[in-house]
Amino acid sequence: MSELSELAALMKSDPEAVKKAFIDNPKLAQRVLDLSTDFEAGEAPSVDSFRRIYEAIYERPMPKVDEPVVEEFLYALQNRKGVIYESWRGRGKSTFFAAWGPSVMGWRPVGSTALVRVNDAKSKEMGKVIAQMIQTNSGWKRIFPHVI
Repeated sequence: MSELSELAALMKSDPEAVKKAFIDNPKLAQRVLDLSTDFEAGEAPSVDSFRRIYEAIYERPMPKVDEPVVEEFLYALQNRKGVIYESWRGRGKSTFFAAWGPSVMGWRPVGSTALVRVNDAKSKEMGKVIAQMIQTNSGWKRIFPHVI
């Protein structure tokens, strides 16, 4: 973060130097753009936000087939409704939930979130996965630095 602070200070004192730094180092410019996208993803629920969160957590793109699923989960979240994700074994439901549950906690860190799985053992297992991810995942920390 000290590099970012230095960049912000330089922007105030010499904007042309920042412009030159971005032109000379496109990777730096992309890192700043990615950081902006990360901050936006952590602010409000949307398909784009969740897609970015998923990618940050797993370091791979969210499967396109999950976009309609995200839309349904967002509708349920915004309208305080229940939703069930039914699919075949091996489809990636647990992977989805391991990103979705914490995302809801990140977007709404005050309050409570219920985690319901097929049985108590699976609920505890998922709870541990989510807790470990929040504690250790660098993608999570970039998007939701305020939730620990």
